[in-house]
Amino acid sequence: MHNPHDKRYKELLSNKKAFISFLKDCISEPWVFEITENDLRKSNTSFILQDFTAKEADVVYEVSVNGRKIIFYILVELQSTVDYRMSYRLMLYVVEILRDYYNKANVNERDNKEFKFPAVIPVVFYSGNETWTLPTNIREMFENFESFGNRILNFEYVLVAAKNYTEEQLKSFCSKLLAIAFMFENSKTTADVNNGLMEIIKAMNELDQEEKRTLNVFLDILDMIYGSDKKTVVKKLLEDGNSKEAESLMYDILENDRIERESLFAKGKFEGKAEGKAEGKLETAKNMILENMPIDFILKITGLSKDQIDGIVV
Repeated sequence: MHNPHDKRYKELLSNKKAFISFLKDCISEPWVFEITENDLRKSNTSFILQDFTAKEADVVYEVSVNGRKIIFYILVELQSTVDYRMSYRLMLYVVEILRDYYNKANVNERDNKEFKFPAVIPVVFYSGNETWTLPTNIREMFENFESFGNRILNFEYVLVAAKNYTEEQLKSFCSKLLAIAFMFENSKTTADVNNGLMEIIKAMNELDQEEKRTLNVFLDILDMIYGSDKKTVVKKLLEDGNSKEAESLMYDILENDRIERESLFAKGKFEGKAEGKAEGKLETAKNMILENMPIDFILKITGLSKDQIDGIVV
């Protein structure tokens, strides 16, 4: 099953505006600039692989460019860990998409020599901390591939690694929502996360209603950090279209946290308070492990060390 972290990105990239931004800002190949939101249609077919029964193709769009009958598919696989089988997995997804297309095609058309399959563009969106060192083509998975040249099956996928984007690059993204998500991804401390939340405050009024609904899936981070149900209140305000109140509430959450920390330091009570917070962080980490969240994400949110995480018994 996908972990909750990947599910948030699946929801994000199901937002067409964010997906167009993902293509233009992260891939930047000539064909992506021909695509508009009206050209995208989310595939309703679930491509589950027999060899990977616990995995499912995450985001698949069918694209018809500028109303012309040029249909192709963009497959985005969400990945929070390095997987050496990625090329093989993507190959199976591509075959399943082509098989589905062929079976649904008009019999007379597909038996004609003019019949063409749609292009399928595989993209891997990687959000993990480790460097992705794997080749992005499948030919290198074959034994002695160098000896056989073009006789060996090959394709190359697009790799988008969230950690490779600087703050300046994120500010230029077409979608504020996508930029905010990447900022969260690149956060290393609670202070970084707070800065990300401040970016939400600044961008709140620039998001349309669909983007605000999508933003809800990322607000879980409020509960993880502050240990109370802040998300529900903010979510309700966003659903009601009251972005100003949501903005004010989020600002208060951050400001109160800042004041509390400064007060504890000033009174010399931070050490004792920190012990209590450490226990809370361990409990939070335990819950996140039970939800099968990636370890690097747990480390980032809780601020605990790898040794502390390894010592948790679930």
